[in-house]
Amino acid sequence: MKTKGNRLRNACLRLALCCLLIAGTVPVTARAEETTTGGSAGSTVISTELSGDKDTTSDAEKPAAEVPETGSDVKTPDNTAGETDAASSDDPAAGAAASDDSIVPEPAAETADQTKGNILMDKTSPVPAEASAAAPVEKPEQADAEAPEPEEAEEEPAENISNETFAEYAAAQWDYKKSIRASQLNDQFETDVTLTLPSAEVKLASEVCFVLDKSSFSDTRDKAMDLLTELKDAAEKTGARVQVDIIEFNRTGHDHGSYDLATKYDEIQTAFNTQNGGGTNLHAGLLAAKEVLTRNTDIPDSRKYMILVSDGDTYLYCKNGDYNVPYSRSFIPVEKAGGTAYGGFYDESRYYPSAPYDNNVGRPTTSDPQSWDAYLKDVAARNSESNGDAYDFVWKYYDGWQSMTSDQIASDGFMTMNRNPRTASNMDMAFLHAANTYHELASRYHCYSVAVQSLNEKDGGHRAFMEYLNGNAVADFVSIKNQILYMLGNGSTIEDHIGFADNDYDFDLKKPEDMTIVVSNGEGVEQTLAAEKITENQFGFGKKDDGTYRFEVTYVPGEKKADEHFIWKTNENVTNFERIRLNYRLTLVNPKSAAGTYGEYDEFGEQHKEALRVTTNTVLRPVDSNGETEPEEEFLLPTVSYSVKTAEIKPSESTSQGSPASSGPEKTSLPAETPQVQAPAAVVPAASVSPVTTPASPARIQTGDENNIMLWLFLMAAAAGGAGVLILQRRIAGKNS
Repeated sequence: MKTKGNRLRNACLRLALCCLLIAGTVPVTARAEETTTGGSAGSTVISTELSGDKDTTSDAEKPAAEVPETGSDVKTPDNTAGETDAASSDDPAAGAAASDDSIVPEPAAETADQTKGNILMDKTSPVPAEASAAAPVEKPEQADAEAPEPEEAEEEPAENISNETFAEYAAAQWDYKKSIRASQLNDQFETDVTLTLPSAEVKLASEVCFVLDKSSFSDTRDKAMDLLTELKDAAEKTGARVQVDIIEFNRTGHDHGSYDLATKYDEIQTAFNTQNGGGTNLHAGLLAAKEVLTRNTDIPDSRKYMILVSDGDTYLYCKNGDYNVPYSRSFIPVEKAGGTAYGGFYDESRYYPSAPYDNNVGRPTTSDPQSWDAYLKDVAARNSESNGDAYDFVWKYYDGWQSMTSDQIASDGFMTMNRNPRTASNMDMAFLHAANTYHELASRYHCYSVAVQSLNEKDGGHRAFMEYLNGNAVADFVSIKNQILYMLGNGSTIEDHIGFADNDYDFDLKKPEDMTIVVSNGEGVEQTLAAEKITENQFGFGKKDDGTYRFEVTYVPGEKKADEHFIWKTNENVTNFERIRLNYRLTLVNPKSAAGTYGEYDEFGEQHKEALRVTTNTVLRPVDSNGETEPEEEFLLPTVSYSVKTAEIKPSESTSQGSPASSGPEKTSLPAETPQVQAPAAVVPAASVSPVTTPASPARIQTGDENNIMLWLFLMAAAAGGAGVLILQRRIAGKNS
């Protein structure tokens, strides 16, 4: 009997030990599960998805790099004597005009394959013609059997810009720099939106490169300095930075340095007064500008301006991008030059292939783009057909040839071209090279061609060519100043339609009166303009002395659906030297409750997402500083996102059969579809999913102890039963003894 009692007691002890082990491990496991789920069991969380969110702190404007103060590269002119016409009287071509102005060419016939258009001078100018690039055609056999066959000079071909390539590049370069930024949704489903002009990444710095013709610039120096004075005043007022480059050309290009307009104004004046005489090589000046404009990479191409000032005369050109070596060609026999410069301004008095002879396209006397395109295309074809590049020589008229004999000049690289009809003169090639390089520059920068009166009043001046380069228009310093100073003119508007998609999402502008406009200058100094109510839904910003406002916003609520929008109007010119931001807040009024991820965050709209756009359409309708309406432009549209997640809900465990109902609290399971809000600030909105200011009371948390209370009751009952067995055992043992 004693043995039986011991066995029973041992069995009860083992059972109690097992219960203790089970009861100890379950709560630990439950607490571990609670920690990993990150929320209350049985509740759901709607969270704003923050993955990929960018830092919302606006970066300060980085200081612009210091402008290098390069010294003047000035060569002393060897001889500035004029060039006279001394063509031989027995030459059959001696009767040709000394100036192309005396010949009226036949109008250029428009061929079927002729490309139309011209270079881009501003935001509305047409695309340059492919013909302007003047690609060489296939060279036929030489027409003149007696023509010498010198070795063809090696030269890098000029870069030709096709219509398609140029149009795409120009479209990316010349649109207005603008942006919309949206912050990620907060726990109240709100996003802060900012419209910025110019866009936030654009530095408030500009570069103005002057390319000056030494022979004609003296007549316009004062006007150019007036332009710089106004730019200087604007830069000092706004803290913006303006770099000024000065390039001059005679037979070669001369870089006179780059200067900060605000601090080096006197040095700029000195550089403007520096001149070099001897020869005219417009191509060299443009090549020097091409090199200089690529140096400062801190200034974007869209804020770089080149201003060419010339009478349009040119008869020299360069090769392989080297603006320090002038080239020319000549129809004059070396022994018959007399006082005429070989390959100079009057070389065409010997022979003028653009008269036109045969089917040559004559040199235009107007700025008509089609006529110049056809002429330049024909020049390239004539040059190829006649192997003209083989007759190019380094032009040394002012570098020794004046004092040399004919034999010495001939042995110094000079050669005479054949006077075949399908040839191209030195002036033809100078126009071709200059046009190609100008077009290349205009594909990257804002370029202006200012025509001035030639000092050679009798024969000089090709105003038509200068106006052709300028897009068949006359350029003046006042209009150029406005283009550089102002981004938008008075009366420009932005229309912004608030984000909405039928049966999907709906953003609302709940408080238009809370809008603000912030104006910041180049030094980062900001001025905040608060909204002032004008009428029910019209607000003014920046009240002026006359009672009007610098900016106005008209809000159109509509039915708070797709028709909800506002119009932001500027009542003053918007400068390129300041940044303007319109700030407002939108609320997503119908977030989803079903589990899933909605939208993708795209801060500036650069990824072109479609879901959850904070604005369905935003359009800039610009007016220029002259009051002319320009084509409208659309903004990129940012998007936001959020997630709805359903937490796992464990069913309540049944009590042991026969256990009393009062042994624990009644457990109710939350519906599986109740959403869980997992917001950045850990705010849990109400079950309706609508955002609220005060967090709702958290759902009842189920801990491991609460889930396993029945196990504890069972353990207690087992222990009590074991104790009862021991007492009974002892009593039986006492009776037996």
